[in-house]
Amino acid sequence: MSQPSRGSPAVPSGGARSRVEALRSRSRAPIGLLVLLVPVLSASCTSVAERSAGTTSAPHSTTSVAPTRDPMLQPFASTSIWNMPIGDGAQLVPAHIAASKQIGNFAEEEVLVLAPKAPMVDLLESHADWNPALDRCVPEPGGVVVDRVPIPTGFVTEPKLGTTDDNAAAILRPNGRTLHQSQPVVRCSNGTATTHYRFDDADIYGDGIAGAHGGSGLSALGGTIRLGELVPHGTIRHALKIVIPPRYYHYDRTDTTPGFRWPASTADGHAAQTYTGREPALEMGSLLALPTDFDVEALRTEPARIVARAARDYGIYVVDSAGFDSYALAIEWSPAGRVINEFQSTWSMPFVQENLSHPWSTDLAAIMTHLAVVANNRPEAPGGGGIPRVPLPPALVDPG
Repeated sequence: MSQPSRGSPAVPSGGARSRVEALRSRSRAPIGLLVLLVPVLSASCTSVAERSAGTTSAPHSTTSVAPTRDPMLQPFASTSIWNMPIGDGAQLVPAHIAASKQIGNFAEEEVLVLAPKAPMVDLLESHADWNPALDRCVPEPGGVVVDRVPIPTGFVTEPKLGTTDDNAAAILRPNGRTLHQSQPVVRCSNGTATTHYRFDDADIYGDGIAGAHGGSGLSALGGTIRLGELVPHGTIRHALKIVIPPRYYHYDRTDTTPGFRWPASTADGHAAQTYTGREPALEMGSLLALPTDFDVEALRTEPARIVARAARDYGIYVVDSAGFDSYALAIEWSPAGRVINEFQSTWSMPFVQENLSHPWSTDLAAIMTHLAVVANNRPEAPGGGGIPRVPLPPALVDPG
């Protein structure tokens, strides 16, 4: 099905928009030298004991679950917001999110291209943005947002899931550590690649906060459900990301950061008109979490139980606004495949579920209606502080 058009593009407004526009450069960006990554163990090779350590509560331990990890599979520093578990100091307040009334679950597909040795491609400039009447594959004459980023030849993001998808993207440069970030990125069937809004580059070994989600300024790579995570006996060892309707976000004109909070750096351009939520702690960038007493095993579907465990142990960051009354977890769309397809082939049911009474829909509704805001999530106490619910991940081996 096609996604209804959003009220306005999910890009920053005011000064934030100006900062984004300033980052859009037509100059030739230098290509970094190739850096050989130190060999690391694949997450798929973790032992049964390590898998168990990552999924059960360990309130008195901060010991790493494995000696190494792969930055391609679990990027960013151990203390990154995406890898930090919820702490026992977390102050939870009800989020007051209701079950979806239009569709049981949608999808926020993130364009992830982590193939630094792939052929180099220019990202051409397109102003189609979120206008369903325009074609993102028709670039502006002579416009180049950034040149020479590696994208595999066979990777195409058409046909699209909807007509106005965010398509926030993270593309790993040839040096194996720098992420180009822009939105909305489209790789067309004719080989053309386009985007519009360019954001700061990020380091795959860094904190991973800033990125190409225009509604929040948060990462496209961090918090995304990856291939191999929503499968039988799968585990998600990181925070999640979600898009929810703007009516849940709180907006206070007297706030120094109206409509958003750390780690977000901005709110939607339409925030003053559409953010009508009653809970002051729930703003763009808020961290949501399930209470520890939520009965995960009562859920009817295994993929929902995998999501619930991650929501309980690591939480879910809200990163953008939905264009209709639904919510959408962020999932991978990369040259390796699409979670949306893996989910269908694995569970014999669609990830995007229109039937509100389907078990996948009712399970997600149960999760959403029990979510609370971590009111004291802040830079000095990510996850609310205190003893983490599960062990921290091991440090990355930085080749630099």
